[in-house]
Amino acid sequence: MTKMFLAGLLAFTAAPAFAQLEAPVSAPVSVAVPLAGIDLNTAEGQRTLDQRLRHAAADICGSASPADLKGQNALRRCRTETFAHASAAARAHIAASSSGQFALAAR
Repeated sequence: MTKMFLAGLLAFTAAPAFAQLEAPVSAPVSVAVPLAGIDLNTAEGQRTLDQRLRHAAADICGSASPADLKGQNALRRCRTETFAHASAAARAHIAASSSGQFALAAR
């Protein structure tokens, strides 16, 4: 299994959600999510992957002023959607890698 297969994944999956932010603070366009040290066949490993994906989504989406309610709502939506897309793509990759296949299509 590729150790850093998610390196560019979040950049692709975050684009629609990230675009919804009206004035995002500078944020990275991609975040590497390392799989090293994670046993994805265990519940603990799945929780660790989810935690890493949530941190990466937060990095991708940036931040908004606490005084900006609209910005906070957009930020929350960006993080939720980015995590959902990345999680689905990660699980599809994990399932495919056990069968010796990998496919990633841009949305």
